[in-house]
Amino acid sequence: MKQSVLTASPTDDEVNQRIPLTSDPSGVYNVLITDSDMALAKRKFVKVSSVGEVEVSPDRIEFCIQITSNKPDMVAARESIRKRDDFIMLALKKLGVLESGISTASMVKRYKLGDEAEEDDNVLEVKILRDFENQMAKSNGKVGILKDPMLDEERVKVVKELYVVCESMNQYMELFSLVNEKLDHQVNVSPPVIRITPQTLQLHS
Repeated sequence: MKQSVLTASPTDDEVNQRIPLTSDPSGVYNVLITDSDMALAKRKFVKVSSVGEVEVSPDRIEFCIQITSNKPDMVAARESIRKRDDFIMLALKKLGVLESGISTASMVKRYKLGDEAEEDDNVLEVKILRDFENQMAKSNGKVGILKDPMLDEERVKVVKELYVVCESMNQYMELFSLVNEKLDHQVNVSPPVIRITPQTLQLHS
């Protein structure tokens, strides 16, 4: 005796519940977001932008001080340099410039006054007059060349340079004014090189 098994075919509603229609979102989306929802979400956010400006003062000032002395002998030239050097070093110390920020270099040269007459107005005048007299002598057919003992005088030139690094323009300006007021033309201060260190830029960023 055969037993029959009755099966019921699924209805259309049951099929639609298991298989998503092409107009429905795929399985990765559980919530359908409408255009009105997106517009509402945008109204909940505020976009802010700003521009900032910071003024930073330079913290590294570099310059050179040159001391020159022209004397008949080495001892006198070095003594002249020493006096000016001591004055400048004391001034730098009072201004708060550290010794670690000062380095020096020296040069010694022997020469005749006539070779560097441009540096001394009196010697330059003698040299111009002597050159003129020699030219006149040659034009008149004279063979002898006039010489001046002053132009053949030997001198010693000593130059000392101080390379200074300080932290503010005020230190440089005060030293520059002091040198121009108290010392002679044999001491010259160069224009400054102004810098801002990367550490300072990073600190103010």
